[in-house]
Amino acid sequence: MWALANADRSIVGEHYTSVGEFFGIQRQRPFNAAYRELGDSEICGEFDTDEEHVADLRQTHELVLGGTHLFDGRFREAYARLLPALLDLEAREELGRARRAWDVVGTSASVPRALAGYPRAIGRRVEPRRERTVRISYSLSCAWSTPTAVRVRAGCALLAIVQLLERSGYRVCLSWAIARFGEGATAPSICCEIELKPFGALVDPYAYGFLIAARSPLFHVGSWWMNRFPDQPCAFEGEGTSVTYDPERDAAMRAWMRSRGVVWLAVSQIAGELACDPARMLDFVFAEQRAIERGE
Repeated sequence: MWALANADRSIVGEHYTSVGEFFGIQRQRPFNAAYRELGDSEICGEFDTDEEHVADLRQTHELVLGGTHLFDGRFREAYARLLPALLDLEAREELGRARRAWDVVGTSASVPRALAGYPRAIGRRVEPRRERTVRISYSLSCAWSTPTAVRVRAGCALLAIVQLLERSGYRVCLSWAIARFGEGATAPSICCEIELKPFGALVDPYAYGFLIAARSPLFHVGSWWMNRFPDQPCAFEGEGTSVTYDPERDAAMRAWMRSRGVVWLAVSQIAGELACDPARMLDFVFAEQRAIERGE
C-alpha cells in the first residue's frame, strides 16, 4: 500500500496492491476522526447486490475475498454479444505492432566467411522489444439505481478490452477504484485504488466480478474504507458524491491519473459516451496512452 496525494488538484487517497492487502490493513485500523462517533452504523446493514439478492457487510467481504459465480452467466451473455466487435478489432494496426516481439539492434560481419562466399556471413543482433504497458483504473462511479445489466455490460466490455490488449502483446494492470467528495468546494477528493489484475496475471471474472458488477461494494468496501482512511476530510452524507458528477473534479482526477501513467475509466463513461462499444473503448485507451506518452 502507498499513499496517493496531489495538493495542486486537491486529491488524497491510497493505492493497494491486492484485495487481500486492502482488507488486512483496514481490519487493523481504528475509525478516523470524521467517523469516530458514527462508526459503521450507516453501512453495516444489507444492501442490494443485484435486483434479486442482498448482502450485509460480512457477506460482501466474503464474496469480494473469495469470489463468486453469481454473475458468471450474465458475464458470458454480455461477452457473447461483444464477440463480433472484438473479432473485428484483432486486425487493428496498433495491436499488430505490439505483437512484434523482437527488434534488430545491430549487425556484425564475419569477414573470412564473407570472403569464402558463405550466405550467413552477416549476423544480426536482436533484443526483445520493450513491452508496452497499460495501466487502467476502473472507477465504480454510477448511480445506485443503475441496473445490474448495465454494470455487467460495462465491466464485461472493460475485461474484454484488457484481454484483447494482452493477446496483442501489451501488459495490462487493472485496478478498481472509488473517487468521491463531500460538502464544501475546497474539501479534497478522496480516491481508493485496489489492484485486481497485476501485470502478468490472467483476467479472472470469478475473482473480481462481484466488485465490478454488484452494488453493495459501494458501501461495504468503499464507505468501509472511507470510515477508516486517516486523511478523510469530513463525514460525508451517505457514501459521498462521485467525482464524475462534478466536471472540474473529474477533469482534475483524469489529469492526475494521466500524470501517474494511468487511464481513468468509469462505469458511467463506458455505459454512456462509449456505449460499451469495444472499438470506442479501444480508441479512448489508445488516445489516453498517447497523451500519457506526450506527458500531457
